[in-house]
Amino acid sequence: MPPQSPSSALDSGWFARTIERRPQNLMWEITDACNLRCLHCEAAAGKKEHDELSHDEAMDVCDQIVAMGWEQVNITGGEPLLRQDWAEIAARLTAGGVMVHLVTNGDLFRGDVVAQAKAAGVRTIAVSLDGLAETHDAIRVRPGGKKEPSSFAAATGALVAARAAGFKTVAITHVNRWNFPELPAMQKLLREREIDAWQIQLGVPLGRLRQIDEPYLLPVERLPEMEEFAAQLIEEHTQTGLPPAIAIMHSLGYYGKNEMTIRRGFDNKRRFFVGCVGGWRALGLTSDGRVKPCPAMPREFLVGDVRREPLAAIWDDQSRFAYQSAWDENKLEGNCRHCQYRCICRAGCTAMAYALTGSIYNNPYCIYGQAMAEGRVGKSE
Repeated sequence: MPPQSPSSALDSGWFARTIERRPQNLMWEITDACNLRCLHCEAAAGKKEHDELSHDEAMDVCDQIVAMGWEQVNITGGEPLLRQDWAEIAARLTAGGVMVHLVTNGDLFRGDVVAQAKAAGVRTIAVSLDGLAETHDAIRVRPGGKKEPSSFAAATGALVAARAAGFKTVAITHVNRWNFPELPAMQKLLREREIDAWQIQLGVPLGRLRQIDEPYLLPVERLPEMEEFAAQLIEEHTQTGLPPAIAIMHSLGYYGKNEMTIRRGFDNKRRFFVGCVGGWRALGLTSDGRVKPCPAMPREFLVGDVRREPLAAIWDDQSRFAYQSAWDENKLEGNCRHCQYRCICRAGCTAMAYALTGSIYNNPYCIYGQAMAEGRVGKSE
């Protein structure tokens, strides 16, 4: 059944009533083990969980994912390549028609691992790249403070190896105070290496990021500058076709002057931001089998456990995703309460809003909200 047209463009039930719900993008953290200790890691990954899903349990979850018709699965971690059966998980999913993307820090993506990923049917290799060499290595650090080998060299090497092997290649960057000045040089680097795409997002202040002593998050006052830079990159790619294509994630933006441009995504389609899609088009699965609407959300948002019930039963029970299905504009706080886009945006990225304010109804990390606070645009009642 096609989604119904809303009776009003601005009411609490617009999203749940209008946006078709389907199993589109599942993000599976197959392990919490990691060989790096990245400063901004939301999951504070490092050691393998004692109750990580067994091989047989993981295979069963793969079969459930296939049976539900999920379109794509991002296999991530921790560092997913540290789990011995990562390739078997990928192969089981691709055999069932699921598009599989592997998200890695790049450290282990070389030699036989490249061939394993190819044989398993992995479509995309996405590698975290958080600055030029010195900055990246300062953010993505090794246990014990080891300086070598360079995590930057490993990441860029992995991207080059992935491209040479015929994978679609994506660099993922968490923009922050440290790497913001380096973004133009990073684009040049990615273009020179003919990397297909660049995913740009803001770090969510959870996990290890909350422990950083010095200023790290990009100041909200600089969000318009970030938006302008991203829009220029997207327009340039649209006009020239030169890599990398740009995708701006949901932690950044919200109804600045370039909103329609920065939401185009890798496919360059016209779209506008409709708020969090966790539990509606996306789902997060932890290494021990617990389910969240989005992997960026803390465990306060857990909605189920695949060890106790089928994944489909969790997904089909919309009452577990009440923050979507029963979202209420009357609970909005701060600038979000008076924003004319409040029932469409719904306080932006839910994980970011919660991390910053403890509420899913207030997100100060917003371009339009900052303009309201400065009196450059009016408030709506």
